[in-house]
Amino acid sequence: MSKVIVAHPNIQHSLQLAVSLQKAGLLAALISRLYASWRHPPFSLLTWLPGSVRQRIEQDVFAKVHRSHPDLAPRYVRTIDTSRALLPVILRRASLISHGTMLSWLHRNSPHFQHQVADIASNQAEALVCYDRFAYHAFKRLSNGQVKRILDLSFVHPISARRILAEEAERWPELAPSLGLSGVTGAGFDHIIDEAAMADYVLVGSTFAQNSCIENGIRPDSVFVIPYGVNDYRFLPTVKEPEKHEDTFRFLFVGQIGQRKGIRYLLDAFERLGLVDAELWLCGNIMDVEHILDTMPRGCRYLGYVPNKQLPAIFSQVDAFVFPSILEGFGLVILEAMACGLPVITTSHTGGPDIIDDGVEGFIIPPGDADALAETMLHLYEHPVERIEMGTAARQAAEKRSWSAYHEQAAHLFERILGDSVSS
Repeated sequence: MSKVIVAHPNIQHSLQLAVSLQKAGLLAALISRLYASWRHPPFSLLTWLPGSVRQRIEQDVFAKVHRSHPDLAPRYVRTIDTSRALLPVILRRASLISHGTMLSWLHRNSPHFQHQVADIASNQAEALVCYDRFAYHAFKRLSNGQVKRILDLSFVHPISARRILAEEAERWPELAPSLGLSGVTGAGFDHIIDEAAMADYVLVGSTFAQNSCIENGIRPDSVFVIPYGVNDYRFLPTVKEPEKHEDTFRFLFVGQIGQRKGIRYLLDAFERLGLVDAELWLCGNIMDVEHILDTMPRGCRYLGYVPNKQLPAIFSQVDAFVFPSILEGFGLVILEAMACGLPVITTSHTGGPDIIDDGVEGFIIPPGDADALAETMLHLYEHPVERIEMGTAARQAAEKRSWSAYHEQAAHLFERILGDSVSS
């Protein structure tokens, strides 16, 4: 049977793809630089530590980096180049370097990882899945056509990303560092473009991302949409906490606090509303522009970074979720909020249109439109019955988007891809 290698330096949903291929009997290996398991280096070298220290590592590292999966058999996991990846991750977790610096460090050291992956794939697999910004050198090394090259594009096509982010930087120059432009500009930009061009197939999480590929010359019949999933057993609608003030309406944003996520538009919209009995909660790391929250409107609360396992408790205390991103390959937190029974306001530049019927589970608005954002936020505030109905519909929609559903869809697609490979 045909076998697939999934190679990921630090992309969370690649673990779910590996699980789907394992279930279908198609997985040769998951290759990563860091896998949070006591069976794999560097953690396998630390098993001699006292139980209390190991427990602390599990709480402070394993639970935060999300780089392991309980359903993935250890025999399929292979780690290489771990030392090159571990140091920048540790420094970022300790807030000693910025998120952008960490990514730059990882990218500079990625060619060595990619070359090793390509060499392994050439001997052990019929297809190799790599992720954007970590695929060029592997794909180039496998240019003879013997191994199918599959790009799992977690963002959007880099040319579209550069254009959209550059326009936003002109509009908000003081917030440009929080846009992540370094990821789609600079010396390696041509390599990022070539990844999609060299790929035999491209996987994306949303129709928005698919359209960005087609608009930039990728064959339509080679780009497939597989929306991501949600753990609908952990993210559940719950009874509001007893200490929640029922006379206070709460909006919630979760994500990186930066302009790529539309934070300035969100703050402006909330300030325009001027609601005396409403709050806006912000959860996430501030992205390279510390002053972005210097002028928060009254009623706005910054909660800092919240670990994913604690998000259900936060969702249970709010009334609506707002995610006004300028640019997103998908936006997994949208599904997590829906699974918790929250109506969602998001933009057309996310995976929202693939999982939300506008006006049913929430609202889809244009990106960068503070007026439309304020209007929809006010609508949810003023229509409690409709808001509750939307929350119920959101939960029902999320139940159809579990990770199990993703596994089935991904396995079916790879069976088709590998079948085409055999027949050709």
